[in-house]
Amino acid sequence: MEGPLEKRRKGLWAAPFGKRVAYYIDDITMSMKDRYGQSGFLELLRQFFDFSQWYDAKSAEPKTVEDISFVACATCNPSIPRHLI
Repeated sequence: MEGPLEKRRKGLWAAPFGKRVAYYIDDITMSMKDRYGQSGFLELLRQFFDFSQWYDAKSAEPKTVEDISFVACATCNPSIPRHLI
């Protein structure tokens, strides 16, 4: 996910100057869950939406991320009523 981003200063990653990066997430409901019932990718998204940052997996340092957007789609299981989604 950090491929199109560039480092602006220590701990701050953003889109190239004057541009924005949009990530498209196809079928957000289909992510794999670990043995604890959590989805690593959804946790990464939650972390970004709550704090505008995520943590580097190797160094465990926070990376603040700017100038990005997310577009996602989700399939709806017909057995689940729409008001519960």
